[in-house]
Amino acid sequence: RSTRSARTVLAHALEHGPDARTLALLVRLLDRAGHGEDAASLIAASQRFTNVRTDLGCATAGLEALIELERWRFASELSNGWLNRKALAPPDFFAMACQAFRKSERWAPLGAAAAEFREVADTGRASWADFYLGLAYVRQSGAGRDVVDAGRLMLTSRFLTSTDAEPEPGMRALAYREAALASRFLGEANAERENLKGALDLEPDADGELWLRLAELQYQSPN
Repeated sequence: RSTRSARTVLAHALEHGPDARTLALLVRLLDRAGHGEDAASLIAASQRFTNVRTDLGCATAGLEALIELERWRFASELSNGWLNRKALAPPDFFAMACQAFRKSERWAPLGAAAAEFREVADTGRASWADFYLGLAYVRQSGAGRDVVDAGRLMLTSRFLTSTDAEPEPGMRALAYREAALASRFLGEANAERENLKGALDLEPDADGELWLRLAELQYQSPN
């Protein structure tokens, strides 16, 4: 009953235009109380209001709720709207935006978000921006050799050599896999083999195809 009453009050408030700060607080309260779907519905309903779309607090609260729900496409749309405005945001926001773009496999916006992230990244997270930008370069459709090679370099020489924590669990293994993918595209078998080994050292049970590809490379060049 209390949840229904809250939704009714919110619906009436939305009819007259919400206060952005109040809305951000309500989204967080709903999310933390276990009513994530209600929070997501509130975010969607409020996007027609300019003061909500342009408020960093609302965008941040919305991203937090949508990521908690694993609503990656919705989270990426919210992130993309903010990027298109070319508005400032702190590292936490861009870290969440990059995660949303990665999960929804939107590589071009991921590259744009990662570039913004690099500009504001604080100590301990600078390598995260390199990881996401490298991933975007490797994965972007139609990318040429120079772009793919630059992406691989960001993954191997910047992210994987850092001592920073991972931006998400399993991202070091993913960086090795993506570097291997880039090396295969570039026709560099030795580099592909080394990156496959790196991925499998971290996640030996993750992917049988990686073991098959490594065996193939070992057979082709046993030394």
